[in-house]
Order: sequence, then structure tokens, then C-alpha cells
Amino acid sequence: MIKQKTKSRLKRTLSGVLALAMTASVAAVMPAAAEETAKYPYAVFAADNDAGITINTDNFTLNGSAYTNGVFGATAQYPNINGTVTDIDDITDEDNTEGEETEDVFDVSCDMILIHTKLADKYFTENCDTYNEDYTYSDMNININNSVYVTGKLNLDGNISLNNAVGAVSDVDLSGGNLNGNNTVIYSKFGDIDISNSQASVNGLIYAPFGTVTIDCDNFNMNGLIIAQNVVIDGYGVNINYSSSWADLVGTESEELSWTFDDWQYLADTDDDGLPNLIEKEIGSDPYNPDTDGDNLPDGYEALTLETDPTKPDTDDNGVLDCDEDFDEDGLTNLQEYEQGTELYNDDTDGDGLKDGEEIYTYGTDPLKVDTDDDGLDDGDEIYFETDPLNPDTDGNGVFDGNEKRLQTFIHEVENEDCAVTEVRMSMEGTGNLQKTTTVESIMNKDVLCTDVVGLVGEPFEIETTSQFDKATLTYVVDKSKLGDTEFDNLLFLWYDEENDNFVELDTILDEENSTVSVETTHFSKYMIVDGKEWYRAWQDIYTKINESKGQHIPNATVLISKSSNIYNVNNANRNELIVSNIVDSMSDSDIMSFLTYQNAGGMNTDFTSVKSALKWDPIYYSRTANASYGIGLAAVILNDEAMGYNSKIIFITDSSVSVDSRFLKLAINNKIPIYFFCIGDFNTAALIGYAQLTGGKVYSAKTAAEINQSCNEIGPKTFVGETDTDGDGFTDIEEMSGLIVSSNCKIVNTDYMKADTDDDGLDDNEEVDVELTKVEVPGKQGNPSTFKYYHHMNSDPSKADTDGDGLSDYMEIKSYHTDPLIFDKSYDDKFGIIEYNGEKYGINIPSFSEESENTSWKIVEEKYVSDWNFDWCNFIMGTELENWERDAIYCGQYRIDRQFQSGRKHKYPNYTKQDLKNNKVTGGLALFTGILASAEDSISSVYFKIVFEKDKFRRRVTIYAGSSDIKKLYDTYANDIPYCLYLEHHDDPFLTATEQKGIEELYKKLTGKDMLTNLSVGADMHITIDREHKKMDYTSYLWFDGNTLMETPILCKNDKVEIGTTNILGNRFKPLLELDITGSSYASELMQKTFLKEIRGY
Repeated sequence: MIKQKTKSRLKRTLSGVLALAMTASVAAVMPAAAEETAKYPYAVFAADNDAGITINTDNFTLNGSAYTNGVFGATAQYPNINGTVTDIDDITDEDNTEGEETEDVFDVSCDMILIHTKLADKYFTENCDTYNEDYTYSDMNININNSVYVTGKLNLDGNISLNNAVGAVSDVDLSGGNLNGNNTVIYSKFGDIDISNSQASVNGLIYAPFGTVTIDCDNFNMNGLIIAQNVVIDGYGVNINYSSSWADLVGTESEELSWTFDDWQYLADTDDDGLPNLIEKEIGSDPYNPDTDGDNLPDGYEALTLETDPTKPDTDDNGVLDCDEDFDEDGLTNLQEYEQGTELYNDDTDGDGLKDGEEIYTYGTDPLKVDTDDDGLDDGDEIYFETDPLNPDTDGNGVFDGNEKRLQTFIHEVENEDCAVTEVRMSMEGTGNLQKTTTVESIMNKDVLCTDVVGLVGEPFEIETTSQFDKATLTYVVDKSKLGDTEFDNLLFLWYDEENDNFVELDTILDEENSTVSVETTHFSKYMIVDGKEWYRAWQDIYTKINESKGQHIPNATVLISKSSNIYNVNNANRNELIVSNIVDSMSDSDIMSFLTYQNAGGMNTDFTSVKSALKWDPIYYSRTANASYGIGLAAVILNDEAMGYNSKIIFITDSSVSVDSRFLKLAINNKIPIYFFCIGDFNTAALIGYAQLTGGKVYSAKTAAEINQSCNEIGPKTFVGETDTDGDGFTDIEEMSGLIVSSNCKIVNTDYMKADTDDDGLDDNEEVDVELTKVEVPGKQGNPSTFKYYHHMNSDPSKADTDGDGLSDYMEIKSYHTDPLIFDKSYDDKFGIIEYNGEKYGINIPSFSEESENTSWKIVEEKYVSDWNFDWCNFIMGTELENWERDAIYCGQYRIDRQFQSGRKHKYPNYTKQDLKNNKVTGGLALFTGILASAEDSISSVYFKIVFEKDKFRRRVTIYAGSSDIKKLYDTYANDIPYCLYLEHHDDPFLTATEQKGIEELYKKLTGKDMLTNLSVGADMHITIDREHKKMDYTSYLWFDGNTLMETPILCKNDKVEIGTTNILGNRFKPLLELDITGSSYASELMQKTFLKEIRGY
């Protein structure tokens, strides 16, 4: 007879974190220090206390032992049992030490053994056919040669030949004719196994650790083991033979079980209390009683929602039953919250501004309904306005309370302290509650047109409301000290009429005494105030520009250079004089010119002048060296600095070929300065033609006077007169040189008259700006006649490839994404830092292991590999300066690692401090274990990085992976079932051991407010469990930036776990007290505290 060693149930509370987390784990019972045998002892095992093993057959033969914590019942007429059968009647009372806290040690003789990982590794990894939903297959003959695993239910019907393993998360049903299992495993992770074939012969393992194995066959022969919660066998003849080889496979050591909440649908919940039987047995509640502690709250509601102990009616021992507590202090007890269906940790479930208790006991309203009487006004607003929340028409005037218009004022305080506008106020008779229906948002640097308004004061604001109103007063409160040169009396309200693309001047009411600027309006959209004087003057300048440009030319600014290889050549001198004379004569009154002479390292030029008599040829202006590059570069600089607003050009007279360095040529190209070469004499001009073409100029022959006259006239002012359109974009050269009036905000954009696509964004200028002028009438005031505005409607800025600076080119926004290039809409997330690569910005990405499905539209642009720890991350990642960065203070996941030991010590213990959880930026971490950054200086021998740039249709991201051969070795060593233990790793160093224990005790105290140790015979310890998946990974961390701090977040897998707890003096018995949450899941704000900590109660 086998005696059962009673183990204490692990009593702990499943907090709300369990209901929200993606993964959870049942703490594995610790293996015993030694086992007498490595083979599983039973042919048939049933763990359930309330059922057991039931045999209903005529003939029953068992060659081996059977054990159940329940009842063994056999009705066989001819039983033949060659082994030991143990059931509840054989377990003596003296072994049932109720109430005692005993060590939670796995006992293979009486406890359910868990071997899921062992089976998965051996049978369901390679050469396995997997199905992600229920799988049913019916045929006359079914042959299973590859293993099969189903995430759901598995149903096979027919003559079945199993030559490999079959498994499922849920039930496994085998039915039909004959079943022949040859070296097979029939496995259900959480469900039942039902075998109802006519004849069945199985050599293998039937394993359902959380379900019932039911065998209903005429004849059933088994060489192997059956392990389940309950075993039921019906039929005529049953023969079960214990197999030593299968017992060796099962072994005697139990694993830890992990599951996701997707698995819960497959777990049995006998009492329908919301907690599967598996969980109830783990935490000590009764799976057959929906209210174990009798406090009128279902066990599942307590564990998953209320976060109380379903085995204790008064969890916190404060003398108040859990059902009578009021955790959210809303006036309803926890039991009443359960009965009403309101939220336990939300005092206002429906968000109407009234506490749940007030709604039920004071106002009689529905705490689950925002508007109880359906009159369009929230219950809280009805109390605010003193109307009846139970009567849709309180005053009986035939108008619902929600449609009544009431005089209200909404005030928005501007966040930007440097803004000249400090408050935005709206006063109106409107429906609803303005405090809830109205929003004000600054659109500075978000809306390009409103941001670039001429004379803008403060910021533009977009105002929206869902309230109905006839008329409203909009008021801006102004800080006069921030007006600069703008006078208060000149402030003017503008409204942007988006439909007609027009900024409308409004009748503005100025109150200098109260520093307010107001306007009456019948609608809201985008409003701003401007310096009215500057605004109107800008439009007047535009009118003048339009009028002056008709039939006129853009004035020229010319730098003239003359180079001669022979200063004494009279013919060349005469030709120089004739060229200069003709160019001067072709000048208009507004053109200006300067002569330049230069030597190797210096030069001088005359002042620019339009006085023709002052521009006389003098041989002193001959340049006597071959360094034409310097002369052209100097001329380009002079024109760029001194001739703004002119049509700049360089005229170069030479009697021999010259060479121009590309660096100096680029000065002319970049500043759009054409170079015209006048060639005196016969020589090879091929190089000069190339230079001229690159800059938009031309090469002329100057052999005869007639040729000189013709050439000079060609580059004179006629090029820019009238309707000439050099680039063919629909805009005249005059318009482009003087600037296009591209918007009703009075903005002027300069485009290149020689390029149809000025900004090279793939859109011609006439696609970005309408060629036809828009004419807008401005009604006259006080009897004055109307005036008109003229401007080109702008779709995007033709001088900027990315008008709104959101990282998407105008071409992509208009042609591909159909977004507005005038509205800022970033194509990258800069929360974790930015990298600029090939002129584009990529947001740094931190992937999460908990993502169920990856966006498959991401395409890799490029992968970079870096193996140098001294890589210049400061310049690589934009906006980051690390001059004050100290490696002694590295943030790692949710914790900060501070070095506490002198330089050269290999081991460092992290001094954990709580991070600001409101930011919730990181995924948390195995900081001690994977601290590449923290220990790189003296512990890590090699560090390598991978930088992956990706794009999808709309966005760009970059992921920085970090790895280390040293960390990889740690993973290979510890990524298994044995946790990394601080005490055992460092027990030979008393100083480190003492420091570690102190740090853990302080952490526990900080997080729970409780003392960790209860006597001097135990110490503090930390266990870090590493998922086996890490063995497959080359990289261990992600890098990112938080401000100017380099951050590291470890790459996590589902079974990674960090626990702190107590250990005995030998360090070989560990009791976990706290499990640190390393997933970093983003929950609602009121649950932020709980994401940091999962508390295990009961020790």
C-alpha cells in the first residue's frame, strides 16, 4: 500500500494582472532532493480526489500498479491484478496534516506529473503536422506517420494506425473501427481523451493531466501507461501491461506548466465560477463550489476582478468581509458592485460624472448608462445644470433637456508659455456641456498655411464643438509684453475658410484695458490673430509686385571677369572693350554690374552700380593668371552676398580655354548663377560649353563686332520680358524670379524659372501650385467699394520636397498616400528616438514578444552590422548628446543599474528603483542577467549590433539589436528548467552575498511595505528563469534613447521570469514572494501599479 504525503496547497491570490497579462504560469513544485527510481511507478494513475479509476468490463487484467487520490472501482467479473492498487481508502488520516504549512515538494507517488515540454521537444517540434484550429479527419483507413498537434480539438474517425504521436490543446477523440498504436503518444494538454474504437491495441502513453481518459472498446490492449485526472474504462476485455521503457520516458521529475489565456477556453470549469479547475486547484479554492469562502462572491470574480483571496472571506483580516468592502469608495459594497454589474475599481463606471453609489441611492439613475432618461444630456450634466436626470423634459416646454441652449463659457489655457495668446475663451448659448463638447488645439507647425500666415501673433488654434449654437463670442487673452513690435491696436482676427482657401479678415473688438481681442462668429474652425498693419501692407506689396511685373524684367546683377593670356595683344584688348561696352549699353536702369579681377589667392571687385558712365573698360581689370576656378568661385560668393533679389549672372571673357574646379563650379550651380563665356580668338571651347550647360549659361564667339553685338543683346534684359516661360511649367519667368504668391496667407515662394520641378520631389511646380490666379473679393466696409485678393492656390510648397516636414515627400502624400502635404502627419514614431538615414527619418522600434501578429507589410530597406562597442551612437541617433553620459548609471528595462563596487569587479548587483510608470515606455527586464551596457566595460569581451531599417506603405522604423558572445553563453547555460540563482552563483563571495541580500530585502520592503525575513535562519534570494527560446536567438537586447540616455531593453520570451523570495541557510530551498513583471504591458492608468508587481500570497 502506498501512503500519500499530503502537500499544502499553494495559496495565492490571482490579481487583476492575471486577467490582463498575456501569459501566466503555475509555479512548479520543487523536485525532491533524490528519487529511488528514475522510472514512473504506475501503469494507471488518476490524480483527482473526487473521482478516480473506474473499470466496467467482463475481463480485466492489470500487470502493474495503479494509483488514484480518489476511488478505485472495478466491476469486472474476472479481474486479474498483478501489482498494487492504491486509492483514497488506503491513504491514512495521519498523513493528512490539515492546516499545516508543509514544503510544497513534488511526490511522484501521489502527485500529477507534468511532462509537457518533454513531449513537445521529443514529438511535436520536428516533422510535426500542426493545425491552428480544431481538426477533424474521417476516412476508412487513417495512417499517422508524422506527429500531429492541434491547437484546439482533434477528432479522428476510421481504422486508425498511429505510428507517431498525436496531441491537442483540447480534447482528443478517436473512434471508428480498429485502433493500432505502435510506439505512440496520445496526448491532451488541457482536455479529455476519448477512445471508442471497436478494437484498440496501443503500445505507448495515454496522457491527459487535466482531463479524463475514457476508453470504450470491445477489446482494449495496452502496453504502456495511462496518466490522467480520471480514468474510465468500459468494454468486454481489457488488458493493461506496465511498460518499463515508457515509464523511463515519463520519469519522476515534474516540470513547470505555462499557458496563455487563449488556452482558458479549453480548461474545464466544473462550477462555472470563471476559474478553470486547474487554477482552482493551484490556488486552493474548490473547483466544485463556485463560492469557496462563502462570502457570496464567485471565486472567479474574486480572483480575476476583485483581486481578493477566494479561499478567505476576509482577505486582509481587517474585520470586514470582502463582500462588504468598498474598494473604489463609490458608495457600493463589492457585493453590490457584483450584483449591479458595475466596475470594482472605477467609482464612475459609465463615466457620466456621478459616482455609482450616488446614481443608485441619491439620484436613482443607472450607473451603467451615461444618459438614463435618453434626453441627450449626461446624468452628471443634468445635476450640474439642475435638471431632472429621470425626466427628459424637465421644464415641460416641449424641448428635451439635451436640446436646450444655455449660456456657458469655455476657457482653454494655452500651454506654451512663450505664446502671446494666453487664453482662448468661448461664450455662447449652446446645447450640452461646453466643458465636454468643446476642444481647442494649437496647430502651430501642424498646419502649414496657418503657421505661415504673415504677421501671425501667438499661435493659430483649431476650435471644435459638438454643441449647437446660433452665435458665439470668441476671445483671445493677450500678453502685451510678448507682442514685440506689434501694437495692440493693430491686432486683427483671421478665420481660415478651408472650403474656399481664404483667410478672412473679421471685425475685431479690441479691449486694451483687459488685454482681450474678440470676434463674433457663427461657426468654429481655425482662428488666429495677426498684426493687421503688417498683414495689409503685405497684400499691398503683392498688388504692387503684380502691377510692376507686367511687361517688365527682373533686374540683372552681373559680375564681369576678363582673363587674357597676353595683356599686350591689341586686338584682344579692343574686343574686350567692345564686349564690355555692348553689355553696359544693354543694361536697364535697374540692372547693376561689378568688375572683378583676381590673382592666385586674392581678388578685388568694384562696387555694384547701375551708372553706365561709371562702367568703363580699363585694362586694369584683366586677370593675369590661369586660376579661373578661384575667379568664378569668388564671383558666385559676391553675387550671393551682395545681389539678393537680382537675376545674378557671371560673364567671363577669355582668350584661351580654362579649367574650373568642380568645388567652385558647384557654388554657381547651387546658387543658380549662370555663367556666360565670351571666347576671343580660336581655341578648343569644349570644356567651357560643359561648364556653361551645367550652370544654365552659354558660350559665345566674339571674333567680329557683329558677333559681339548679337551675343550681348542675347544675354540682355529681353530674356526676362513679358510671357517667357523657360521651363514650361505655366509660370512666366518674371513670376518665378519675383516669387509666386502661393496662398491666401500672403506667402511668397521663389521657384526656379529654369526647372519645372524646383524642389525635385517628382511634382512639377504647376502640380504643386495652380497656375491660374484665384480672385477673392474683400467686401468694403463703411460704404467703401470692395477690393480683391489675387493668389495662386497651393497644394504643396514647390520649393520644399516635404512641405509639412512629416517625413513623407509631397509626391508620396499626393500620389501614393492621398494625405495632405500641408498638414503635419509623421510617418515615424519618435518615442524611443530617431535615426536619420539617407535623408529620411526612422523612429526607433522596440518589438514586443507579446504581439500576436506582426505587420507583414514591413519591408527591410537595409541591414547594418556593427561589431565595435565604440560606435558613435551620439551622431548616429539624431538629437542625442551624451557628453554627460556615465556608464555607471545605465537604465536597463524598468530598472536602473548603479555600479556599487570598485572598478574591476566582475559581478554587479542592480540597485533597483521604480521607474515612472506613467511613461510606460519599456518592456522591462532581466537587467542583471542581460545587462550588455551595464557590464560592457569589464565583463563583456565582445559586443555586436544589428541595425534594421524598414518601411511599409506609410511608415518607417529602425530596430537596433544588441548581442554578446558572453550573454549568449549565459543563455545557453541557463535557458532551461533550472533558474539562475544569485545565492548559489555568489555564495563563495561573502561581500557580494551580503550586499545582494540587503538589496533584495530593500526592494521587497519598497514594493510591499512589508519585511521580507521572519527569522535569522533564512536569507533573501533572486531566481531568474530564462526561456529556452533564447538559445535560438543571436541578439539579447534592443537599444534606444530616452532623451540623452542610452537605454537597453532585453529581448523577452514568454517564459522569462524574475522572482525574489526567501531561501534557507543552504540556499537549496526557495520560496517566491514576488514576481517582477517584466512584460511591460500597457494597461489603464489605474492599473499601472499592478503591472509592476504580481503578488503571491499565502506564505
